[in-house]
Amino acid sequence: MGKLYISEYNSIPILMGANMRLQMPQEPGVVQVINISNASSVSAPFDARTKFIRLVSTQRCHIAFGNTPEASATSAYLPADSPELFGAGAGMRVAVIAHHEDDESQRSAALPDDPFEGIVARGGRSHERR
Repeated sequence: MGKLYISEYNSIPILMGANMRLQMPQEPGVVQVINISNASSVSAPFDARTKFIRLVSTQRCHIAFGNTPEASATSAYLPADSPELFGAGAGMRVAVIAHHEDDESQRSAALPDDPFEGIVARGGRSHERR
């Protein structure tokens, strides 16, 4: 059984003298750990000061956000061992469910063959397959 590690943060440090925000959360953060199983598991509500969260999973899974979220095979995919940052608000929760090989066909069917098709790049050139 895998685990989903949830770190809650309320600020991002600013580099002194350069007035630049760094792409890292300000520690310490509030931490939750929930088990990943074949059924949707839900976190506790996020702290009142939470602005964004960092998720790290020990196994491939699917996640959903909301006040009463329920994760399913068609929810957002989160790969194992790849930290991700998400914006979040006070009282929100995250739900997680294990990914299964059978989920691949559902995910593939939901995605277009070329997600960039029809997008026009700067300079007026459209995206072309190579």
